[in-house]
Amino acid sequence: PMTCQAAKGQWAVGETADEAVMARILADTTSERARIIRPGMAVTMDFREERVNVDVDADNRILAVRCG
Repeated sequence: PMTCQAAKGQWAVGETADEAVMARILADTTSERARIIRPGMAVTMDFREERVNVDVDADNRILAVRCG
């Protein structure tokens, strides 16, 4: 099974979370799925080792890349 490796996606902080950047984050972090988390968005607190979470600001700029 694929396991998220967030350190390999840190290059994306500051980039715009467009389709190409998200595809590269998925590949680089060896994650099975990605979740974009927007300001004020409700998210589940379950931890999934195969998922990468991408926190963005109101302008869709990436603030953080983390596993879970």
